[in-house]
Amino acid sequence: MINEQKKHAQHSIHVAQDALQRIVEGQDPHASKLGDRRDFADWELNYLLRNLIPVLPADLRADVQACYDLREKVWSDDYREAYYAQQKTSPSCLAASDSL
Repeated sequence: MINEQKKHAQHSIHVAQDALQRIVEGQDPHASKLGDRRDFADWELNYLLRNLIPVLPADLRADVQACYDLREKVWSDDYREAYYAQQKTSPSCLAASDSL
């Protein structure tokens, strides 16, 4: 990692730490509710990870990118739709609708 990359990584970490601290302390006006705080904390970590991936050594970069890609899959519209479709056809859902 060259000095410029290290400075960029340190800056990204500092920005994320400050933002996360504001969220935890309730000082972020956009994150007043618990669900919002969790979402914003997740977004901050995503931002940090996205900024750190390029400065990692190649072998670590590939592994971290693979983890990030899996996380993105869970957040994708296709995954969400498949999840809810499965929930609608699960035996417990079908049994609950039969009892109505």
